Amino acid sequence: MQVGRSSEELLEHLSWLARVKLTRREKEILVKDIAKIIDFFNKLSEANVENIEPTTHVIELVNALREDIPRKPMESGEALANAPSKEDNFFKAPRIL
Repeated sequence: MQVGRSSEELLEHLSWLARVKLTRREKEILVKDIAKIIDFFNKLSEANVENIEPTTHVIELVNALREDIPRKPMESGEALANAPSKEDNFFKAPRIL
């Protein structure tokens, strides 16, 4: 956001970008909401975070996947055993086009 830009100007710009037409009442409500949001961010910028380490994850992430163990691949005959339709060593599907 540009410094010194009013909530009204910001709302006009955002509604133009979004191609949204707002009524006068909607603009009044949204201008108040935008002002509250900007005040909140201004309060956040005042917080002293000098000695706080950056946090990428609040809780430790654990990989819940199984171990990747190489194994012998399935034989083509076994893979095709329950296929409704097959031709040579391939699954056969109906034409789409």
